[in-house]
Amino acid sequence: STILMRKILFSVLALLILQTVQAQGRFGIKAGTNIFILNSKTLQPQDYDQPKLGTIAAVTYTQTLNKRFSLQAEFGYSFQHAQESYYDSKINLNYAQLPLLLQVHPEGTSTALYAGPQLNFLSGAKIKYKDGTERAGKSQFVQTDFGICWGIGTRPAFKGSSNNFTVDLRVFNGLANVFKSTYDNGNITRSNIYSLTVGYLFSNK
Repeated sequence: STILMRKILFSVLALLILQTVQAQGRFGIKAGTNIFILNSKTLQPQDYDQPKLGTIAAVTYTQTLNKRFSLQAEFGYSFQHAQESYYDSKINLNYAQLPLLLQVHPEGTSTALYAGPQLNFLSGAKIKYKDGTERAGKSQFVQTDFGICWGIGTRPAFKGSSNNFTVDLRVFNGLANVFKSTYDNGNITRSNIYSLTVGYLFSNK
């Protein structure tokens, strides 16, 4: 359940914080853009299938496990936007994001493949209608979203740099209902987020 996954993620994050004094752990920052889609299988007015560009920023902490594996925890904040075609309303959602990712580092490359669970905590929601009116919509949404995050990251080498810059391409597939309300014998609403970020890893020395 979402509550159980929340407890597990918080426990692992607490353990990672306790490890920050170790030399192999590194903090980082990143920011970029995202594309957000909120799909509804049965209710067209809740099918926000026209993505709009949003933004995301995050603080990261990476703990090296060995030469091939590392564990990365993040605290991010995301602004997500999409539009549906039934009433042409636009949705704006703000989430605090907590992904916990297992990274695999192929030998001889600066690339990492990763996947792991992610919890999203809703902090704000607005719905804007075609006539220009807006209303707060937070009460219509489940406050916690849960899903699987996966993607690929790399540390490009620039001449004269310390190879601390990062580029990250990521997909989040939601597994929980986003809207509270259910219609047509149980409307299913799932979020999908595609993001591209650039970042910087601070030295652990």
